[in-house]
Amino acid sequence: MLRSILKTALPILVLAAGIGGYVYLAHTRPLPQPGPVESRVWPVAATTVVLTDHQPVLRLFGEIAAGREADIRAAVAGEVADVGSDFRDGAAVDEGALLVAVDAFDSLSELAERRAQLDEAVARLVELEARRDMEAAALEHDREILVLVERDVERRESLSARGAVSDQALDDARRELFTTRQAVSMRESNLAAEEARIAQQRAAILRLEVAVRRAERDYERTRIVAPFAGLLDDTAAELGQRLSVNEPVARLIDPTRLEVRFQLSEMQFGRLLAESQGLIGNEGTVVWQVGDAAVSVSTVIERIDASVRPESGGVTVYGRLEGLSPETSLRPGAFVEIRMPDRIYHDVAQLPAAALLDGDLVYVIGSDDRIELRSVAVAAAVDGAVLVSAGLRPGERVVASRFTEIAPGELVEVVEPLSESAVAEQVRGASRPDSLP
Repeated sequence: MLRSILKTALPILVLAAGIGGYVYLAHTRPLPQPGPVESRVWPVAATTVVLTDHQPVLRLFGEIAAGREADIRAAVAGEVADVGSDFRDGAAVDEGALLVAVDAFDSLSELAERRAQLDEAVARLVELEARRDMEAAALEHDREILVLVERDVERRESLSARGAVSDQALDDARRELFTTRQAVSMRESNLAAEEARIAQQRAAILRLEVAVRRAERDYERTRIVAPFAGLLDDTAAELGQRLSVNEPVARLIDPTRLEVRFQLSEMQFGRLLAESQGLIGNEGTVVWQVGDAAVSVSTVIERIDASVRPESGGVTVYGRLEGLSPETSLRPGAFVEIRMPDRIYHDVAQLPAAALLDGDLVYVIGSDDRIELRSVAVAAAVDGAVLVSAGLRPGERVVASRFTEIAPGELVEVVEPLSESAVAEQVRGASRPDSLP
């Protein structure tokens, strides 16, 4: 029985001894001593604050448009009898060069008919004037006879009063006077009628002269010529084609009178408008990037769109391109970049846009290389940079890069200090488009 008790108690004694040993060792082990806490140093890029005057360059995008173009249409109907040797899209033509010639048979026939009608009307006028002259001469003759008859009646009345002439003779004289006066009145009426017919004929001649000039003009318009030197586009006429009146034939663009159309945001428009010289007359540069080549021309703001369209989100502005020649490679519809000086900002610090937090906060590096959060006044955000007008002092360093744990009080090390020129170059690089269509 003792052996049975020992077999049962022995495992319990071993387990108890193990637990006791573990407790003893846990209470007697040496405690670790905490080491000194080391602050982590974060590498950052920074820019030094320099207060100076800045005039940023606005980088805008727009489209080349034709400053002068003509929509060439057929003025007369007819079959195309001839086309100019350069009548094709993209061809350059001189002023007065033949574009399209319409068959002139109908126009020549109309002109000949109108001229014949005019000649006939002129001849009819000559006839009417001759009849008028004849009536005028006859009227003058009848008036002379009337004077003689009146004298004869007066004489007979005097003689009749003395009884020297019979009443019959006096009545005959008075009857002849009445007949003569009636004849004179008839002549006057005929003469007035001839004058009216002459006036009507002259009016008819005027109408026919207008018809002749219209027929002459229609004949001249059978030859469609270039109203000015330019480039052809949308040509739409071939030999044998039947043209109707006002049918489009081509579009002519003057390559020396191109303009650029672009939009300014309301903020940009307000800034430029606030300047003393205003917006009209401002100069800029238009750049058309074609592959590795770039075409640059000067532009002058010439006008502002007549209305502001809310859906566009800005104000449309037009600039005249300067110094273009007929050989220019610029074409309407080209997508271009416009570089235009912004307004001048006085006593501001230029910072990369990445340095700004939440619209008006920056991290400033203190003398102990720890960063602090500073509120600043932003004068403008232009082309990937911000211009700060208040909240910073000259010589202060502003953090220009980010890291995940950035917070006030963190220790930093400036590993890439940015000068003002480096900031400007960084801004240009950040805002430069990779490619242009």
